[in-house]
Amino acid sequence: MSGTIINDPLFSQQWYLLNTGQNGGTPGVDLNVLPVWNDYTGKGITVAVVDQGVEYAHPDLAANVNTFISFSGSINGNDGQPVTSDDSHGVAVAGEIAAVAGNGIGGVGVAFDATLASVYIDLSETASDADLNAGFTAVLTQAVNSYDVINNSWGYGGVFHNFNDIANQGVSEALTNAVTYGRDGLGVVVVFAAGNDREKDYDANADNLTNSPYTIAVAAIDNAGKVSSYSTPGASILVAAPSSSDYYTLETTVIPAANEDEEDQIVQKLVPHTYGEVVTSDRVGENGYNTAPSPQGDYAYDFGGTSAAAPQVAGVVALMLEANPELGYRDVQDILALTARNTDASGSWAINGATTWNGGGMHTSRDVGYGLVDATAAVRLAETWDAQSTTANLMTYTGEAHAQSTLGDGTGSASSSITLPAGISVERAEVVLDLNDADASDLVIVLTSPSGTRSTLFDAAGLNVAYPANFAMTSTQYLGESSQGVWTITVLDTKADGSSASFGGWKLNLYGSAATDDTRYVYTNEYSSAFAQDSSRALVVDTSGTDTLNMSPVTAGAAIDLQPSTVSLVAGAPLVIAPFTVIENVYTGDGNDLIVDNSVGNKISAGRGNDILMTTFGNDILDGGSGFDVVGFDRNYDAYLVEASDGVISVSSMQGTKSITNIEALSFADRVVSSEELLTSKTAFSTASSLATGIS
Repeated sequence: MSGTIINDPLFSQQWYLLNTGQNGGTPGVDLNVLPVWNDYTGKGITVAVVDQGVEYAHPDLAANVNTFISFSGSINGNDGQPVTSDDSHGVAVAGEIAAVAGNGIGGVGVAFDATLASVYIDLSETASDADLNAGFTAVLTQAVNSYDVINNSWGYGGVFHNFNDIANQGVSEALTNAVTYGRDGLGVVVVFAAGNDREKDYDANADNLTNSPYTIAVAAIDNAGKVSSYSTPGASILVAAPSSSDYYTLETTVIPAANEDEEDQIVQKLVPHTYGEVVTSDRVGENGYNTAPSPQGDYAYDFGGTSAAAPQVAGVVALMLEANPELGYRDVQDILALTARNTDASGSWAINGATTWNGGGMHTSRDVGYGLVDATAAVRLAETWDAQSTTANLMTYTGEAHAQSTLGDGTGSASSSITLPAGISVERAEVVLDLNDADASDLVIVLTSPSGTRSTLFDAAGLNVAYPANFAMTSTQYLGESSQGVWTITVLDTKADGSSASFGGWKLNLYGSAATDDTRYVYTNEYSSAFAQDSSRALVVDTSGTDTLNMSPVTAGAAIDLQPSTVSLVAGAPLVIAPFTVIENVYTGDGNDLIVDNSVGNKISAGRGNDILMTTFGNDILDGGSGFDVVGFDRNYDAYLVEASDGVISVSSMQGTKSITNIEALSFADRVVSSEELLTSKTAFSTASSLATGIS
């Protein structure tokens, strides 16, 4: 694995990295990260841990911590290390991201060669929002020149932290600057834990940090793939990652009576039990969660919450950026969503109105966003991603509508619609309501897209505070949908509490990429199950633009025929290229693939595995990737002009020119030629006159 032998003794307990069913978990419910380590380990990527500090000398972290770009964002610290004996959280978070691998101690980080920067902020109960604002603003300012990824396993408590409040506008501006100017304009990737307030009936959309289009909100799932008992739901959640969870038992205690004249007292209470805890680094020695002396006490065995889920995503992002440093922050968000997995078939899922994910719409949920992050699939798609999406090319459509409605207490509802034109492939929708309600706990707010996707923007029965003015809520659930058509907001008053709501109108912002006829169709390992539920997903119909089948996230071998009116096989399910449909480009994944080109100029990248690429007409660019790969030609060797230069083999005939890289052999009708033989020769292997006889 990239030259590193995983000999770390706690690795077998890190089920979130490799779930074999240990401790009763479901095998395979993990980050699927091990295959990535063959090529990428986070090297060259800097992840800032904004938390309670990281111990610079921790034996499993020291090699990866850059102290020169670490600092304190709070007045009670002077560097990025813990200040008080209670400051343990940051060390645990850092270990999940980049604990050193192969050193024979402790565990392994998701991106174990990434660089860590530690920024201390005061997360104690005495810290004020003003302190947090100042600290996080300092982080975002530093990020422009220093950090690639920022992990935030903390929050403001989920009670309407509003960027439009004067006190919070500095954070909003700094966040905008970080994604606009950071990473030389590609944007810093900002990750936030979604929160642990599910049992309070809170909503992740009630905080402008966890619902910002500039951040990635991460939910938690347990070791069986179900949403964790505490994980705060919300339409703003993008993805989920593994963490602990709780279940409850009703336990009865009998307290004997003090004398014979009294009855025994029976007391019943719900007792929580935690399972699936995350194993990671801890404060050295007797400090921290584990109070045993070193070396046993240097590791925590009971970390959890969405605090433990977020850093895993930050680590996966580091792997993605090493694989493709040119990704914009929006690309990272899209790739994570496109490759996330549904690990709970019984969960509350909806299918959105996209048309290009596994042949149709994407699964999405208020509980876990698009699902469990899949590191291997995300990295494979990152390697082959053919876009760069930043603030510079972000498209925005805005619409406003006025209304004058008073909602009946406990029974009322009001709806209003905005019509927007075509032109945007939606990534996020943002809504600002003119809404007055003294008790937001009685509100349910739903946004419906032109395709019929209903996203519950707000449902927080436990949030007994007034609904704030000018508060923005977002939904990630429209990824890949068109902006065109009627968007409808519905506000419901669901609880008779003496508090009536008045609705005066709303503003809708749609963010995304410019719509184009150049379509990218993404296929993942879930294609076979998606096809089983809806066989219409098998048909690809596209007669315009330059179009791409990106199957790089698919693990199994594929058989792809790009010619119209043909049937291919992807992830074990059929895929039909419709008549008159022209697909120009294809990327395949880790399996042993068979790919047949068509008559237009194709770009074919066969990924990993031992692949066969069959050629016909057209000028093609062929990349075999790793493995033993063969390009096939249907005529004798002498029918072609074969040349080699600078690692590229060119094969020309009247059928066209094929530019070939990373191929081990060329198979002609009469012979097989080693690419090594061609690349080490200085001469052409046939004469130009043979081009005239290349086709009869």
